[in-house]
Amino acid sequence: MKTKPLLFLALAVVIALCFTLVACGDKEEGMNKLTSESGVIADGAFEKDSALNTVRHSSDSEQGKAAISAIDKPYDSARVAVFDISVVKGGEKVQPSGKVKITMPKPFESDGYVTYHVKGDNTIEELATAVEGDNIYFETTSFSYFVVTGLVNVDQQHIHSYVEKVTERNLVDKATCTRKAVYRLVCSICGSLGRETFEYGEFAPHNLREEKGYDPRCEKDGLTHGKRCITPGCTNTEQKPIPAIGHDIRDVAAKEPTCTEIGWKAYKRCEHYCGKTEGYEVIPATGHNLTIHVPLEEPTCEKWGHEEYYKCSNEGCDYHTEYNDLSALGHDLQRHEPYAATCTEDGYWGSYSTCNREGCDYNTKVDRDVDKALGHDLEHHEAKQADCLPGWDEYDTCRRDGCDYNTKVEIPANGKHSYVCDVCTTCQGINPVKYTRDGNYIYFGHWPQTREKDETVIAELNAIAGTPPLPRDNNANPNNWESHEGTTYMWQKTLIHNGTKYLGVKMNDYRASGVYSLRRPIMDNGYFTTEVYWFKYEPIKWRILTTSGNSAYIMSDIALDFFSMQPDRKGENRDGLYAEYNNSTGVPEGIYANNWEYSFIRGWLNETFYNEVFNDLQKEIIKTTRLDNTARSCNPNEYPKYYGYAENAGKNKYADQCKDTDDKIFLLSLRDVTTTEYGFNKDVLAEDSARNLKASDFAKFHGVSMGHTQKDYVTWYTRSPSLANGNQGYTTFVLYRDKKGVIDSPDLVAEGGVVPALWIKL
Repeated sequence: MKTKPLLFLALAVVIALCFTLVACGDKEEGMNKLTSESGVIADGAFEKDSALNTVRHSSDSEQGKAAISAIDKPYDSARVAVFDISVVKGGEKVQPSGKVKITMPKPFESDGYVTYHVKGDNTIEELATAVEGDNIYFETTSFSYFVVTGLVNVDQQHIHSYVEKVTERNLVDKATCTRKAVYRLVCSICGSLGRETFEYGEFAPHNLREEKGYDPRCEKDGLTHGKRCITPGCTNTEQKPIPAIGHDIRDVAAKEPTCTEIGWKAYKRCEHYCGKTEGYEVIPATGHNLTIHVPLEEPTCEKWGHEEYYKCSNEGCDYHTEYNDLSALGHDLQRHEPYAATCTEDGYWGSYSTCNREGCDYNTKVDRDVDKALGHDLEHHEAKQADCLPGWDEYDTCRRDGCDYNTKVEIPANGKHSYVCDVCTTCQGINPVKYTRDGNYIYFGHWPQTREKDETVIAELNAIAGTPPLPRDNNANPNNWESHEGTTYMWQKTLIHNGTKYLGVKMNDYRASGVYSLRRPIMDNGYFTTEVYWFKYEPIKWRILTTSGNSAYIMSDIALDFFSMQPDRKGENRDGLYAEYNNSTGVPEGIYANNWEYSFIRGWLNETFYNEVFNDLQKEIIKTTRLDNTARSCNPNEYPKYYGYAENAGKNKYADQCKDTDDKIFLLSLRDVTTTEYGFNKDVLAEDSARNLKASDFAKFHGVSMGHTQKDYVTWYTRSPSLANGNQGYTTFVLYRDKKGVIDSPDLVAEGGVVPALWIKL
């Protein structure tokens, strides 16, 4: 197996030396030094009455092999010593409270020493080992196994010293049910694999396979169905023998003879067809009836024909009379001109002939007139590693036209995807993990949220994206920027850079909301028209409001976007949260603009947001929710002051005209945000930390206003309509950033953050 030096064999004789150490300094508070009879000294802080035990193990012992096999660096296997060092107090092993210096006599002579500490978790710690006279010393913070070895240089020429080591690299064959795993010996100095092997570990479980049995015969036993180990040499089986069933003698009807086959009279035979008969008597064959005429067959160039003959007409008989063959005709030759050689096929520079007869491939080519094949004009291609798509080793193809020579050998895909926003950037496959959960939060879908602030990354993104066009200049757009959600006042571009998906947005000018401009809140949020801002697509964090069975009701933990209810000054209504009165929007007469069924944001959430945030697998777990849009959902605690004016108390004409809807994505109602089971205060006018929401950088860029008294919190919408007079139903209840609860005055803020909600299947 392996050669060991005489010194190592001498050390192996000492199997287990256990020395109880006595205290060198017996102080009232503790002990500073423990010394063994063998000369091992431990300097450190120890409790009083502590003792030091040292056991030296042979490298061939189980303990020695286990400790040495854990070393993953070169060592001199001819110079190795294994020690089990521990401190004992009251019969129990204890660990030191700090660093301990271990001094011991040199276990062998070497130009240098290194000690490997095999910790309790089987990790290796390399300890610097110094020489002091005839002793060596090192420092440690815990006790277990210590392997002292001689230093080696793997780059120098040496004689291999093979040892048993268990790694994936030197695994020869995995364990079976009849044999342990087989490993090759490994050189302890350079790591080279030896030719000799050893077995290690446990036997593998039986490789059972369902086997069909067979029925018993008359005089032969059968075998049951059952599992049997198919590992060669293993006899483990669940199959059992079935006793023979005995003969079953039945009558057999008579059979008439044929031309060449005998018949028989009626007799008895075992029904199991085992060969046993009674009264069997043969009837001789009848002979042939030659009445079928086979006409003459003409010969071809190389194939002979035959004369006419006769065949037997008895059913099942193929006998025929003798007949004479007719000689082949020879070839009808045609002359052909020379042709050029290709990469793999020879050419022919002389003329040659072929046979004109149909079906004949005869030709007169000779080797001396052959132009040898040209061989391939090779082009080399580099290798590609396999990932979620196949890879290949380096290969060659032929450059000549018409030649498809190719040495490419594909390496099967290994399933390693590079997911960005749940889509693999290599194969475009979708991440099968539909969501992740962390306590009371679910991470689900991706949306641009955090602004990139690293100037280096921003410069790289701008260089890749190129300069966006001038405002509303679609004709001069060489870098293919897109209109941001159909508007003309913003350009956008999507990029994947360093494993992160970004949305770059350039604000050309600011949208106006009636007489109110968004310039101030956008400027307050730190955004300007002169720059391109890059936002990271990140998983959306959803707060779990409640669960029911295998379903969860969730809401976004921050405002993801911003909408203003007023139309743009140029008639562009990306801001329009609610329905318009004109017929072009398809809104029936008499429907107010705060009707959830016809609101702009409802369509945006269930179309744009739904399709951009979630992939097809995630859409499978989003449930369709029947939304309660009644007046009761707008005033869950029947507080008249919710509606602003006494004359309207208890009656909400806007809610009365809104029908219940079936939605995938929606906004919360006032009932939702005053439901204690969802974690909210039941009084919407009360201060509530659960309703104090922050906004994403992307929402701030779109214009969401930050509060002047609570700068971290934002105004956000519900879907419940307000009854405030003077607004003609153009708004809903808004959870206001600077006031407690909802806006309940005529000067309602017509803008807010978007906080989506939905039900999903867990």
